[in-house]
Amino acid sequence: MSLTAKQIPQDAREAVVASTNGYCGVEDCYENGSDWENPIDVHHRCENSINNNAQYPILMQSPFMLIPLCRKHHLDGKVLKSLSYTYKQMRMMENFLQGLVDK
Repeated sequence: MSLTAKQIPQDAREAVVASTNGYCGVEDCYENGSDWENPIDVHHRCENSINNNAQYPILMQSPFMLIPLCRKHHLDGKVLKSLSYTYKQMRMMENFLQGLVDK
């Protein structure tokens, strides 16, 4: 049984990477994914777990939860931790997005 939930849709991946013009989303990183050995991919700002998807169903699958990263930063646990949202921030964003859906 997998502990991860839904995969990131391809159109969301492309939109997030396009939002930084193909560059890594880490401040002061200028990797742009043009090098096939260091492609840009997206990463959730917090664990894409079944539990998080149950608590934050809209936010977890939204582009706001995603960040484009070069391979170097995608593999760096310290960087990933520094980019994570707190649960308080996630609750606030989920409530905001839920209000938009309810309108």
